[in-house]
Amino acid sequence: MENNPTKSPVSNGNPALFKLIYTIAILMFFLPFIEIRCNGLPLAKATGIELVLGTEIKPINKIDRPTNTFDWIEHGKKRGPNIFALMAIGMALVGLGFSFSKLKQKLLLNFAIGALGVITMTGLAIQLKTSLNDELKVQMEEGNANISLSFTAWFIFVFICFIIITLVGWKHMKNNNANAT
Repeated sequence: MENNPTKSPVSNGNPALFKLIYTIAILMFFLPFIEIRCNGLPLAKATGIELVLGTEIKPINKIDRPTNTFDWIEHGKKRGPNIFALMAIGMALVGLGFSFSKLKQKLLLNFAIGALGVITMTGLAIQLKTSLNDELKVQMEEGNANISLSFTAWFIFVFICFIIITLVGWKHMKNNNANAT
């Protein structure tokens, strides 16, 4: 007697699920990804798309900032495109494109794209923390302020989207291997 449970939309790799998750991940890039805080107060922010295209980190509010405002925030130090942010949005765009295709190995590709998305978002987090923290240390030595870089919920949500895509792809491959034997 065979036990053939009904597959859920997640376990069978529903293309609409992938389309939805990739679309959400892409849209999250238009929201703030990072925030620089001084003594717990927001000082500056940048969206994901600004990290992709390169931008200056813009002050949030000039009124609440200390009088010894940091030059690199006041003058908006221009940063070039971030390779990890570019790769992450690229993974989401490629994944969205594959979700419309009729390839047989679409779920394997989604697994790979999701895994690469997780890796690039991790690389982005590490790169931003190390590069900005080095700059912030210099500023903290000059003043008596506690400056920190934090990731917003939108950044974390994109990261979670890539994790979900990876797990759904992995689960599908595991189910296919179990059915093949």
